[in-house]
Amino acid sequence: MQHGLDIIISKPTLQIQEVFWVPPPVEWLKANTDGSKSDDRAGYGFILRDQFGHLVQAVAACVEAKTINFLELQAIGQSVKAAMELGVNHLRVESDSNVAIHWVTRSDKVPWRARRLCNSIRTNCRTFIEVKLTHIHREGNALADMTHVWPELQALMDWDISGSPFIREKLR
Repeated sequence: MQHGLDIIISKPTLQIQEVFWVPPPVEWLKANTDGSKSDDRAGYGFILRDQFGHLVQAVAACVEAKTINFLELQAIGQSVKAAMELGVNHLRVESDSNVAIHWVTRSDKVPWRARRLCNSIRTNCRTFIEVKLTHIHREGNALADMTHVWPELQALMDWDISGSPFIREKLR
């Protein structure tokens, strides 16, 4: 008599979700930020847009290779500084890094190497009447992911402004 195991193998199903970039309210600016790292390059970028989705400022910078989370923090920090310099009173910052957003919005469990930068970002955020730091899926953050590809920048902004969705695919 053979005793076998009942093994059930299920294939993941593709889940599709529309992800939209949503413009900020009137009199607010929105910063979409991103950090990026490969074997030989590292950098960060951000894009500031108004309530119409129009470009206010975009920055892309190459920096010394660091951890991806530190690069994400640098992008957030530089976008906050840029908005301060523009005299903005209301700022929404979106990042596709849950970790970086968590480190800035919650002071507990921040690695010691990132504490100074997180504290600086928090201090700068206090200069605004209101600031919101939130997570956005990378599909909705496509423009910040592409700040180094200037010819395609305007096409993505037009896509956002038109209210067209980005498609998020996920296997479950």
